[in-house]
Amino acid sequence: MQDAQFARGAPKPAPTPYSWTISATSSGFSSDGKGSYIAGTCGVSGQVYFGESDDAVLSIDANAKKCARTAGIVYPSGFRQVGMFVNLTQAAAITDGASAKRRLILNPGQYNRNDACGRIIFGGGGVNNVGAGSDSVNVARVGNSWTITGTGLHGWCEKLNVLVVNDVNFTINNE
Repeated sequence: MQDAQFARGAPKPAPTPYSWTISATSSGFSSDGKGSYIAGTCGVSGQVYFGESDDAVLSIDANAKKCARTAGIVYPSGFRQVGMFVNLTQAAAITDGASAKRRLILNPGQYNRNDACGRIIFGGGGVNNVGAGSDSVNVARVGNSWTITGTGLHGWCEKLNVLVVNDVNFTINNE
């Protein structure tokens, strides 16, 4: 018997929003110190796409009204807090209980076309192997939780065509 709440095309409840918990550091991809980035709050959106791209994405709109958020990254000129779009490729394709190397793209150019790097890419691949020579991040999956790490990773600053060094340490979950 079908649950009455879902009978006859009634709307299903929205999935639990994903939260991204990013460590606070000045040596790489970093939190703004205001807690986890939770989809649907303060200009933040994020999702893990199962079966489509299998990517995990986060959008931090530093121009959002009221309680805008930022995230930090190391540029060739030093550390800055900015809004950005984040894409972790093929996260959902990792088998539960396993680890794998993945490509991470930090794209502050999504919100600021004049950004020095446009994108900082960790791990080669994609069209024309953009990011070749950079380091991939390590991703460990347990259920609907992913831990993404890397120390002293070389990321490719796309506009300047140089490598920058960033630490990466964050989790994604909806549990």
